[in-house]
Amino acid sequence: MRRNFATRLSEFTRSRDAFATVHREDFVGRGPWRFLSPMNAAEYWTSDDADPRHVYHDVLIATDEERGINNGLRVYGHIFRPCRDQDWRSRLHLGCGTGYYTAIAAELTGTAGSVTAIEIDPMLAEKARAALSAWHQVQVRNQDGAQTTFDPVDVIMVSAGATHHSSWLNALRPRGRLLFPMTTARRGPGAMLLVTRCHTEGIAARFLCRAEFIDFQGARDAMMETDSRLR
Repeated sequence: MRRNFATRLSEFTRSRDAFATVHREDFVGRGPWRFLSPMNAAEYWTSDDADPRHVYHDVLIATDEERGINNGLRVYGHIFRPCRDQDWRSRLHLGCGTGYYTAIAAELTGTAGSVTAIEIDPMLAEKARAALSAWHQVQVRNQDGAQTTFDPVDVIMVSAGATHHSSWLNALRPRGRLLFPMTTARRGPGAMLLVTRCHTEGIAARFLCRAEFIDFQGARDAMMETDSRLR
C-alpha cells in the first residue's frame, strides 16, 4: 500500500523510494485519525479504525485540529521534485511539524548528509524528535525559524506561509534552493515559490503550484500583505 501510494505521488525513482520507505503513520499519531474534509475546510471526519492503510491517500490528517495544523500531501510532490538531486547534502526544514517531510528529506539526502529541522512549537518539536530518532543525520531544534541565523545549506524547505525572509536567502549556498509557500493573510491560497541562488550574485525565482499553509510567525511583511500585485 505504501509503495502504491509513493508511485501516485511521484514519477521520480528517488522520491518514490523515499515516500515508500517512511511510515506516515509514525508521524500523525495513533489512529483512528481525523481527516480534513475536501468539501468543507472547517469540517473533519474520523477514520473507521486504526488501520494504517487509511493514511496512504492524498488526505489532510490533523496533527493539531484546534489550530488547523494538518499533515498534507499534494503540494509536496512539487516540493521535492526540484530538490531530489543526489548532490544536495545539507538541508534545512523550517516549520517541520511532527517531522514526516523531514524524514523524506533525510531519505533523499542520505546518511552522509545532514538535515536540520526547526520547529517553534515545543510539543511538535518533541514529537518530531521522537519520530525521527532512526535518522541519525537529522537534528531537530525547538527554535524560531524567523529569528535564527543558519549556516549555509544546499536546500531550505519551509512548511508555513510567508511573504519573505532575507536570512533564508543568506543561508543558501551557490546553486542552493529555497522553497516556501508565498501567501498573504487575507486573500486565500498562495503558491510555492522556488528560489535559486545562481553562481553569481543573482537570484532566480519561479512559482511551482498553488499552496495554502498556516502563517509562518515573523516571516510576514505588512506592506507586502496589502500590495495589490499579490492579488
